[in-house]
Amino acid sequence: MTEKTDKVRSMTDEAEDDPTTSLDMAAARGIVDGSALLARVFRASGLTQRQLAAQAGVSEGRVSQVLGGEENLRLSTVSRYLHAMGYRLNLSATNMADGTTIFARNKGIDRSVPTVRLSSSVVPEAQLVGV
Repeated sequence: MTEKTDKVRSMTDEAEDDPTTSLDMAAARGIVDGSALLARVFRASGLTQRQLAAQAGVSEGRVSQVLGGEENLRLSTVSRYLHAMGYRLNLSATNMADGTTIFARNKGIDRSVPTVRLSSSVVPEAQLVGV
């Protein structure tokens, strides 16, 4: 008697196996995570869109577009908006195989940083701390 151990795979799992689709999905996660981070910081800041627009030197309509996640934002745009709200962008990369995290601003590898989940990616909690 043979035991069937086939795991049911989701469409996402299958897509991740295709190199091109996997890259596209990673790019999409980056867009979603950047927008989600801005939205969370905006809610935490207590600012209005008008106040943020004034501090960032842009129109209120532009703030609405950015916070609405309507486009692929450049890192400089995310950094500018975070700075206008009193935050600093901290970048890191996490190895998907072993969980090792490498931070842009230090020369070490830190496996002990607490993490929180934003969208589908794990983000170091330090990225959510204000300056």
